[in-house]
Amino acid sequence: MAEPDPRTLTHAERSLALAEELGSRYLRGHALQYRGTGRLAVGDPRGLDDLAAAVADARLDPRDELPVRACVNAAGATFRFGRLDDAERYVELGLSLADGSEFTAGAYRLELTLQGIRLSRGDWDDAEVGLRALVAWPGDPGLMQPLAAGLLARLLARRGRLADARAVLAPVAQRAAGSPEIALVGPTSAAAVELAWLAGEADAMPALAAPGLALASEVGHRTSASELCRYLQRAGHAVAVPDDPVDPWAPGLAGRWAEAAVAWAARGHRYERALELATSGDQRAVAEGLDALHAFGAAGSLAVLAPER
Repeated sequence: MAEPDPRTLTHAERSLALAEELGSRYLRGHALQYRGTGRLAVGDPRGLDDLAAAVADARLDPRDELPVRACVNAAGATFRFGRLDDAERYVELGLSLADGSEFTAGAYRLELTLQGIRLSRGDWDDAEVGLRALVAWPGDPGLMQPLAAGLLARLLARRGRLADARAVLAPVAQRAAGSPEIALVGPTSAAAVELAWLAGEADAMPALAAPGLALASEVGHRTSASELCRYLQRAGHAVAVPDDPVDPWAPGLAGRWAEAAVAWAARGHRYERALELATSGDQRAVAEGLDALHAFGAAGSLAVLAPER
């Protein structure tokens, strides 16, 4: 769902045609979710209308799970597309629908998306509180809990709290070791690589990235490969850029820092935009990027990029 792939649209169109033929609004809503998600993943804004219609159709279903799941998909897709206000609106709707239901996995995913929105906007105090609550969530939310822990570890490291970050990430890294799940290994490898970079341990980064890069190559997960390669580049490592990197990582991997900064801004990711500026080599852009990092309270990032500050 999160990977840009035109095949998603082919199958979603077939599903939509079958749903229309059967006259089933429930199935139509399912198909629209995946067509909308697929469209946004390849940059087609028509996916926004698909997702709005999918959520409307799903709310006709008397079961608790399907309307919440529609909001989960809509929130995640619009977040990745950079429509943060839309994503937050779907989160709020989904949480209200999940209240009192047994679909706790859906509520967890919505809360995780909300913390991603907060991280992107630079609302780091609220994001830290929310992520800590997700890490401490009772029960077993499956792969989502390690994702929350990985985000929390990265946030703490960016704020200069490396010991806390390592303590949060350690059990996640242990769980990811040898796992065949790219949804776990990719984000965990990225978190470990970023922590090493912010700790001034650039030499350790290639080995930490290796499991994620190997599995990403095996299963064709371009997003993980793109992110890992970009962080290795930032630390000065020569990397083999993926043949087909995904946006918004692609411009940075190609050395087009200004285009990369614009791409991150379009997605609402203020921190990544600041990093592209701060590592650009252009005096004015570097100053702007460092000022933005200072405004975030990114003491860990500044310690690496501008130790004299």
